[in-house]
Amino acid sequence: MNIIITSKEQILDASRQLAVEEGLEKINMRAVACKSGIAVGSVYNYFPAKSDLISATVQSVWSEIMKPLHRVQEDLDFIALIRFFYETVQNGSTRYPTFFTHHSMSFSDLEKSAGRETMNQFLKHVKSKLLQSLKCDQGISENIFSEQFSEEMFIDFIFSNLLTMLVNKEENCDYLIEIIKRTLNIKDD
Repeated sequence: MNIIITSKEQILDASRQLAVEEGLEKINMRAVACKSGIAVGSVYNYFPAKSDLISATVQSVWSEIMKPLHRVQEDLDFIALIRFFYETVQNGSTRYPTFFTHHSMSFSDLEKSAGRETMNQFLKHVKSKLLQSLKCDQGISENIFSEQFSEEMFIDFIFSNLLTMLVNKEENCDYLIEIIKRTLNIKDD
């Protein structure tokens, strides 16, 4: 095997390619080294353990999938943001078909916790964006929410349903949108 100088990003590119071609569960130091055309030791220079490589790959994939959400307009209404999130993750699932449904279930406990923590950071960011949008949406009455039905509880409910729909590969989230509109008394334009 040729020993060539490579960058951390080139190794992550190879790891993402493996994720696309064979799924995250097939990523290991030897496979990534082979895909990169480098010695296994070179991978270890950047990633001391397989769990580090998995975590970095998961973070890299989530960053790629969620990139459109970072550019979303702040004045997007709540319903539009939910649709945008759903479509963004669906598009990412097209590029990484097994990523969303299997990445946290396919590894050892150490690798699972690293991958899950990375995923949770991205999802926490999305939930916070949804909450901010809900609070700022002028079309939603403030008096709908209470201590027993808080904005945070509502976002948790919506978010868990969105994730379930994505895992089940639902074509769209229209049914959930209709529930949200009726719950929040949002009229169609």
